[in-house]
Amino acid sequence: MVAAWHRLRPLDQEVLALAIWEELHSSKAGQVLGISSAAYRLRLHRARKSLRRMLDASASPNSFAEFLMTES
Repeated sequence: MVAAWHRLRPLDQEVLALAIWEELHSSKAGQVLGISSAAYRLRLHRARKSLRRMLDASASPNSFAEFLMTES
């Protein structure tokens, strides 16, 4: 999981961090990034997809990784 996280682009890391660790709603996260909530949700979807691909290419995901991949 950590290795996959570090292979993500910095923007993808930031988008995921706002959703997961900061638990921000898409409208607030969009404000933080200076984009619309729709643009934020699209970036979040793409970041999750990238992380999922990296995890699938390496070790099988653990329960925490599966939690991260849950669309909210």
